[in-house]
Amino acid sequence: MSLTAANSAARNARRTIALLASLLALAFTVFLVYAAFRPPPSGFDGVWLRAGGESWMPEQMELRVRGNVMDETLPSASEYVSFHMIADGREHSWTDPDAQNDAPARVYTAQLTTDSFTLAIRSLEADSGGAVHRERWSLLNGGKELAILSQDGQTLYRRASWLHRMLTHAP
Repeated sequence: MSLTAANSAARNARRTIALLASLLALAFTVFLVYAAFRPPPSGFDGVWLRAGGESWMPEQMELRVRGNVMDETLPSASEYVSFHMIADGREHSWTDPDAQNDAPARVYTAQLTTDSFTLAIRSLEADSGGAVHRERWSLLNGGKELAILSQDGQTLYRRASWLHRMLTHAP
């Protein structure tokens, strides 16, 4: 190989390394901008597994909080069902994704703090007398556990491990 060919190969190698370094720096900058401007995660965010309590409560749920909105995703028979709850203390129409068209009309109010979520669902049916279902969700043990207390009982959830989240199908 001639000296000119060796110099050309070395120059191409340096250019390739410089291009890769520039791309890596660009990717790192994009990541930093994304991390700086996305909202901080809530203590409620994540996948929760039922550890005890009421057997009729879902075995698993995923929660996402953005601002004053909580999204709850539950596994259903063959798909996932999501509830979208605005936690601003005002009444909102309650929409049950599994409900039929003849489902009773209901409204809800919700409040969210850093470590608790309260929900009250009120029936608008005349024969119900305005019955209210209340729940209080509380983060315990530094956010590792979630207790849901209602007039029907108490259920304890534990945060799913990263391994569980990676190995199971989630919405």
